Amino acid sequence: MDTLTQPPDSVYFPPRSRRRTVRRRLDQSFEWLSKVMGLLLLGYLLFDRTFAWFHIPGTPLFVGELALIFGLFTILRTPHLGRIIRMSRPIQLLMLFMLWGFALGFEGYSNWGIDAVRDSALWYYGIFALISSVLLLYKPELWDEMVDGLTRFIPFFFMVMVVRFLFGNVDIGARVPDSRTPYTAHKTANIAVNIAIALAFLLLVIGPALTKDLKRRGTSLTLFGLLLVVAVGTQSRGGFLAAFLILAVVFVLARHARGVMLGVVALAVLVAILAAALDVKFQLDRRELSVEQAIENFQSVAEEATSGSQFDNTTQWRLNLWSLVVDDVFREERMLTGFGFGENLADRYGFTGPSSVPLRNPHNSHLSVLARMGVVGTILWVAMFGAWFLNLSRARRQFIEIGEDRRAALSLWLMLAMIAILVNAFFDPTIEGPQVGVILWTTFGMGAVLGLGARSVGSRRRRLRNQRGHEFDWLLLQERPPESPAHPALSLSADLQEVVTDFDTLLAEPDDESEDTDPED
Repeated sequence: MDTLTQPPDSVYFPPRSRRRTVRRRLDQSFEWLSKVMGLLLLGYLLFDRTFAWFHIPGTPLFVGELALIFGLFTILRTPHLGRIIRMSRPIQLLMLFMLWGFALGFEGYSNWGIDAVRDSALWYYGIFALISSVLLLYKPELWDEMVDGLTRFIPFFFMVMVVRFLFGNVDIGARVPDSRTPYTAHKTANIAVNIAIALAFLLLVIGPALTKDLKRRGTSLTLFGLLLVVAVGTQSRGGFLAAFLILAVVFVLARHARGVMLGVVALAVLVAILAAALDVKFQLDRRELSVEQAIENFQSVAEEATSGSQFDNTTQWRLNLWSLVVDDVFREERMLTGFGFGENLADRYGFTGPSSVPLRNPHNSHLSVLARMGVVGTILWVAMFGAWFLNLSRARRQFIEIGEDRRAALSLWLMLAMIAILVNAFFDPTIEGPQVGVILWTTFGMGAVLGLGARSVGSRRRRLRNQRGHEFDWLLLQERPPESPAHPALSLSADLQEVVTDFDTLLAEPDDESEDTDPED
């Protein structure tokens, strides 16, 4: 063999069989991870707190924490984690946010013990953003599998939510082992938000591709979902506001969905008029389910309710708690770091909530960030989500420009889903719990990957590029040849030029997964 082709003595090339074995095991791990994440998200969507409370008896290892440990162990074995951190500004800000939270949590553990770990879920669930983003980089085909799976899942999801809504506050006596949580427990606000997110997916992502026959079924499903949102909204103003907000955005931005939405609203009004005429009412645990209650909730979104004291009492104790927390945080000695993790913030001010349920947070996830992580944590919180929305909206424009309408619709849908969750978190400390926190951070990771826009990453794409003679295989998530003349093979717009600037540098990165040529070949 020519001596010029011999590698240096210090370079070690593992046998090809060993490299293939490692790669095969990694593929199997990511296959299992995709299944674990799918089951985890389905469990939270369908069973909410009931599923969240499943754990190893006698330990704080819940199903979410077990999935987090497995996912973290899996993604640490691939260079994709380093790549998403280098390339995504929202992920970089998330890492800073979690590091700040870890520092405060470590300090709080010495004073409050396991309570500090429990409260730290506010930041450590952010690891699910890393897990979901690395998973989608490693297996980009999951995007299409997700769309197909959600399309089949939505009708079943709506039917299950009807049952969960009707029995969500009915105590049947049976409880999750080693807990006080009944099997029927399900927050109505989460039902409203998740149904609205499903409706947005139906209208934005699925709707444009439906045939005439399927559009009729889609319209019926949309009507059913909208009526369910209104019904659930009678029990939760925060959830109703979040649902109403994102559906209004869908109506404004999605022209193709306006006709369907107007028709569905007209049918819903007719149903409401009929229900009011027949005086249809159902007494649920919190409030009655009726047209009058729905109208009152709608009015209370913009102003205080005038027909009863129930809303006034709920609103008043929240405002009192929030003002006390804000005033206390902005004292000079607490402004930067907040109270940290471990202390019961509601108990600090003598608040238990209107239903005598013990609280640990100020009934507002955003205010929890300020209270527990101070001004520093709040700045990172706002900057992190601001960068996420900015990157994703920019990527959406790029997808539209190159004719990738489906990816553009997915980008808009992820943004609306995030808005709904964040709005609802203003009225309820939902992000601290896994049934919402895991969904939020998984959405964050998905948006971080789509936010890369036209950047091409991953060794599989680089190998394809080498095999094709250095072609410009530039769109990570593209599922068909480009249709627009704005494709970079023809011309580049100003927006796209910024994205492609560092493309050569990315391709020049060492590929830890590539199958190096054996020196003896």
